[in-house]
Amino acid sequence: MRKMKRDENDTLIDRVFSPLKKLLGFFGDKIYSAQVALRRKFPRRKAVSIGVKRRNESIFYYLMLVFPILQFLVFYVGVNLNSVLLSFKEYRVGTGEVGYIWTGLSNYKQFFRDFFQGDALKQIGVNSLIVYACTLLIGVPLAILFSFYLYKRFPLTNLFKVLLFLPSIISSVIMVLMYKYFVDRGLPAIVERLFHIKMAPPLSASGTRFSYVLFYNLFICYGTSVIMYTSSMTRVPPSLIEYARLEGAGYFRELFSIVLPLIFPTITTFLVVGVAGIFTNQANVYTFYATDAPLDVQTFGYFLFGQVIAGRTTMAEFPYASAAGIIFTFIAVPLTMAVKYLLEKFGPSSEY
Repeated sequence: MRKMKRDENDTLIDRVFSPLKKLLGFFGDKIYSAQVALRRKFPRRKAVSIGVKRRNESIFYYLMLVFPILQFLVFYVGVNLNSVLLSFKEYRVGTGEVGYIWTGLSNYKQFFRDFFQGDALKQIGVNSLIVYACTLLIGVPLAILFSFYLYKRFPLTNLFKVLLFLPSIISSVIMVLMYKYFVDRGLPAIVERLFHIKMAPPLSASGTRFSYVLFYNLFICYGTSVIMYTSSMTRVPPSLIEYARLEGAGYFRELFSIVLPLIFPTITTFLVVGVAGIFTNQANVYTFYATDAPLDVQTFGYFLFGQVIAGRTTMAEFPYASAAGIIFTFIAVPLTMAVKYLLEKFGPSSEY
């Protein structure tokens, strides 16, 4: 009885799926015939020798290198070489001569004359050093503390991540615009309502604007540094942390005795890059004041940027800016190398 039912089921299945089997078989035969026809028309090529294969790989490799090398030669070597040559020239417009002419060291002499005999470049230099000192003495320690806080996953860690990374996500123009509206409009209104004191807009008053620009730069400088420091801290072996906790070490002892020595190479990178930034960091001054920044808030980065920005200067200022940039380079390179050498020689060294 069971055998009869099984035979009936098999017969029913064959009736249902037999058209599908025929259809699949038909397409399968067609595909096989097409493969055979293609194989006859395009027979397999002979195996390529190892020498020919390596030659083809070398050709592909060198062709892939052509574009980046060409880009490096044009946009780095060519631009910098042109800047060096431009520093020895002067742009003149007169009867019979229009363009750059060779004048030797006149731009370098003019820069040193402006620096030692004038007050503008001295003020700019002082502002640049203040920005660097604030970043070094306040920004770096706070970034390390915030990173350690995130690394230990203390309460409100996710909230701190949002607050610290938000300035890096939002456009700097938008951040500056919100900060300017709050400082120049909201803060004076709050002070006047609470204390009945008339307060001048801080970003416009000569005695306070540089301090508020510094505060803004300290507020937004934690995005990249916190990411790097936190990433380095996650590489600290958990066994060292557990051993320190068993020995009774607190969080500050853990930070200063274990974490900081192990992430010191990352700290060294930020300190070395910061030295070079003395002459390139414009501290968002252009975003605040555009081309009309007061002298007491300008930095070397803003000074160089302002010398070549479209709409403010002409081609006559380019040689002077080139000479200033080369002078800054001759100062920054040995200074940066010296700081790197001292940090690597006298700083804590550890392997893990």
